[in-house]
Amino acid sequence: MDLKKQVEELIHFAANSGHILFIIPPFGSIEDIPIGPHILHSLAIKNGFKADILYLNMILASIIGIENYQSIYSSPESK
Repeated sequence: MDLKKQVEELIHFAANSGHILFIIPPFGSIEDIPIGPHILHSLAIKNGFKADILYLNMILASIIGIENYQSIYSSPESK
């Protein structure tokens, strides 16, 4: 199954099941893990919800290449 299809299925599953999907958006750092979504994920699981974290930043980096991603991320125009 291709990557686009996997992402679409995860989003549709979350939207249609009451499942919580925390999304790490593109053009965030791929070197630092954001703690906020992980805290929320832990709290959701602890309180009986089904939850996942989708790293769109990592997916985009894998598609366009890590060097290209890092170049865009660190450019002055993106700040």
